[in-house]
Amino acid sequence: MACRSVITLGISVLTVALIAVLVADVARHRAPTVGGEYEQSSVRSSIKLALLRVAARIVAWLEPPEFRLHRLLFGSMHHGVVYQWAELDLARVIDQAGEVGATCEQVFDAALVALDALELPSERLSRIDAVCRLLKASAYLGLVEWHSTEALHVDEQGSRVTTRSFESRFTLTNVGRLLLPSSSSSSNVNGNVKPTPSLHSWALLSGRAELAQQSWHGLEREFRGDASGATRVEAFYRTLEANRALFDRSMDEFTVLQLASVTGSHDVARWLSTCSTVCDVGGGHGTLVHWLLARGLVRQQAVVVDIDASALARAEQRLEAAGFGSRARTLQWDMFDALSSEFDASSSANPSVTQSATRHTLQACECVLMKGITSDWNDQRLELALHNVRRLAADGAARLLVLDHFLVDDDSANGARTTLVDASTPYTADSFTRSMDLLMMSLFGRGSRQRTKSEFVALAQRAGWQGYTGAFEAHWQAPLQVVALEPMHHAECA
Repeated sequence: MACRSVITLGISVLTVALIAVLVADVARHRAPTVGGEYEQSSVRSSIKLALLRVAARIVAWLEPPEFRLHRLLFGSMHHGVVYQWAELDLARVIDQAGEVGATCEQVFDAALVALDALELPSERLSRIDAVCRLLKASAYLGLVEWHSTEALHVDEQGSRVTTRSFESRFTLTNVGRLLLPSSSSSSNVNGNVKPTPSLHSWALLSGRAELAQQSWHGLEREFRGDASGATRVEAFYRTLEANRALFDRSMDEFTVLQLASVTGSHDVARWLSTCSTVCDVGGGHGTLVHWLLARGLVRQQAVVVDIDASALARAEQRLEAAGFGSRARTLQWDMFDALSSEFDASSSANPSVTQSATRHTLQACECVLMKGITSDWNDQRLELALHNVRRLAADGAARLLVLDHFLVDDDSANGARTTLVDASTPYTADSFTRSMDLLMMSLFGRGSRQRTKSEFVALAQRAGWQGYTGAFEAHWQAPLQVVALEPMHHAECA
C-alpha cells in the first residue's frame, strides 16, 4: 500500500513538473505581433511547440551528448542516402509497387533503366545486394517501411516444401513520398490536378558538390575578414546558372511546401482579397504568382516584378501555359532604382516600356509581396528597396506582405538571465532559420542576414512603413512567416 502511494505521489509530482515546464515554455515563446498584440494562434501554437520541447527534453535526458554530436557529424551520410534516392528515382519505383511493396530486384531493374546502365549477368546478384543495402539503410532513416515476407519453394509436383526463404519488400512512408518528382506527386481534387509537396529536385540540387562547396566555404572567409565577397557571389551565380532548370524546380517545390500553411490562412486570404492588383517584387520565374492564381487568391491581375530578364521570360512562359496570360504580366525593375530621370528604359523587359509606363504599372500595385528575399542584403540596401517600393507602389498607398524566415528574438526579459536554447531544444523552424542565417552570410557577406520580426519592422519603419492593424496567423512550425505592413502617413515619413 505504501509502495503504491509513493508511486502515485511520484506520478503527481512529475505531472505538476511537466505542467510547470509547459506553462513556462508557453509564456516564454509567445511572440507579440508588429502591432504589439499577440498573434491569434500564439497560445495554440505555443502549446504545440512547448509539448514538443518537453518531449525532446525527455529524450535528451536519455541520450548521451556524444550520441547527439555523432548524429550531427555523420549527418552528411544521411544526406548522401537521400541524394541517391533522388538520383535513382527510387521513390517513384517503390510507389508504383503499391501496398505490396517493391523487392530489391525490382528496384534494381528500375535503377538500371534510370541510370541507362548495362546489365552485367555476372555481377547481377552483388548489384542487387548493393541496392538492398541502400533500401535497408533507408528504412532506418524513415524513408521506407521494411517488410519481410516468407517465400516457399516447392518441388515440381507441388506436393511438398523443399526450401524456405524470406524476401524483403519496401513500401514508401510519408517522408519517402516527399521524394517523388513533382509530376508524379499530384492529387486530383474536384477535377483539378494540384501538385502535392515534393522535395525531389531540392534533394538533387543539394547534392551537387560544386554548389555545396561554394555555399559554405565563404563562412570561414567571413570570420577571417576576407574581402573576396563579390568574387564569391559571382562564382556562385555562375554555378547556379549552370544548374538553372534544377534550381527553378527546387524553388517551385520549396515554395509549394512553404505556402501550404501561409496562404491557407484565412487572414492572408482576406488580406489579398482586398487588392485588385497584386505585385510580387523579386518574383523570379513566377512561382508565387502562379501559386496564388491557381488557388483563386488574386482578384484581377498579378504582376511578377524582377530585375532578371531571363527569369521574367520563364515566368511569362509558365503563366501563359497555365492559362493565366490574360491575368498576369511581368515587369523588369531594379528595386534599388527609384526611377529617377536618368532611368534607362532599355533596361526593362520590353524596350518600349518607358519610365512613365513602369511607374504606371507599379502604381497599380495595391498589394506588394516580397517572399524570401529580404535576407539577401545588408540593412542599408534593404531599407532603400523598401523605401522605393513604398514611394512608387500605388502612389505610396500600397500595403506590403513580407513572407520570410524570421529569427526568434534573443533579448532577455527584465535584464535577467534567460536560457533561450538548451541541449534539449528540438529541431524546429528556429533551427532552420539560424542555419539559413549562416548560409546568407557565407554566400553574400556579413551584411546579409536573417532578421527577427522586430528588427525587420524597425528597419521598415525607417523606410516609411508601419505595422498592419490586422493580426496574422503563422504556422507553429513553418519556416515561412508573415509580416504585414502599411505605409505611414505622408507627413510621418516625409
